[in-house]
Amino acid sequence: RGTVSPRTQSTLVAEISGKITEVADKLREGGFFEPDDLLVSIDPRNYESAVSIAQAELAQQKVSLNQEKARSRQADDDWQRLGTGSKASDLVLRKPQMASSRAAVSAADAQLKQARTDLDRTKIAAPYAGRVLEKKVDVGQYVRSGEVLASIYAIDYVEVKLPLSASQLEQLQLPEHYRGEK
Repeated sequence: RGTVSPRTQSTLVAEISGKITEVADKLREGGFFEPDDLLVSIDPRNYESAVSIAQAELAQQKVSLNQEKARSRQADDDWQRLGTGSKASDLVLRKPQMASSRAAVSAADAQLKQARTDLDRTKIAAPYAGRVLEKKVDVGQYVRSGEVLASIYAIDYVEVKLPLSASQLEQLQLPEHYRGEK
């Protein structure tokens, strides 16, 4: 007597919060699925709005950066026209303001990437070909980030654990990598 268990077993977990709008027919106990099959959809509207807001913020920060570049050029031109012969300070040339504006563009770009990632996370797909062990959610349910949606396992390989003596193991004539050796 022994035990058979899947080599790969996972829990599908929501990475974002929201209301479940769709659950695939395949997501039922005993149901089979293929890699990349859509299993659960979370309402994307809030995340689509976040992408739009982040895009607008990035555009605004880019405008601010371009304005700051123009101010910096103008400050350099004004300094040159004064003709004092000395070198203008970083503050006169607005270098700290330029650095701040560049940082704001980088931050807005990062926020946009995060918003897009969160939007992508509204679609939960199968990571491999497998079978559903347990379904824990349904349409209309609100889930929080980190909440378990289902337990699944891969159907590609199973592990069979048998209590065998050394003499019984020798009779199986398995390749070395199947004997627990790597």
